[in-house]
Amino acid sequence: MKLLVSTIVVSVLALAFTLGFVRSPIGAVALVVGIGLASMLMVNTINVTIQNSIPDAMRGRVMSLYVTVFAGSAPIGGLLAGSMAQAWGSPAAFSIGAALAAAVLVFVAWHLRSARMPVIGSSSAAEPVRPVPSDVLKVR
Repeated sequence: MKLLVSTIVVSVLALAFTLGFVRSPIGAVALVVGIGLASMLMVNTINVTIQNSIPDAMRGRVMSLYVTVFAGSAPIGGLLAGSMAQAWGSPAAFSIGAALAAAVLVFVAWHLRSARMPVIGSSSAAEPVRPVPSDVLKVR
C-alpha cells in the first residue's frame, strides 16, 4: 500500500512540475487530466488507508481531523500559489509549488521512516473506547 501511495504522489508531483514548462494548450490539458486522475487515486487511497487503520471507536475523530487539515490547507496553498503566480507567472508557480510539495514529502518521509502503524486486532493496538454507563452521566 505504501508503494502505491508513494507512486501516485510522485506521479502527481512530477506532472505538476512538468505543467510549469508546457506551452501548448493540448499538452497542458493532457497533463491536467493526468494530475486530476492521479490526485483522485491518491485521495481515495489515503482515505481508505486511514479508515482501515483506525479502530472503529476513534474513526470519526481521526477522519474529522484529516478532513480539517486536508480541506483547511487548500486556502493557504491557494494564497501562496496566487502570490507566486502574480510575482513570477503561472508556469513558475506550478513548478515551485510542486518542488515545495516534493521537499515537504521528503522531509515527512524522512522523519516517519521508522514509524510503524499498529495492526488492528494485535495486542499493541489501542483498546476500543467503551461507552460510558448511563448512570454515570446522570446529574444529581
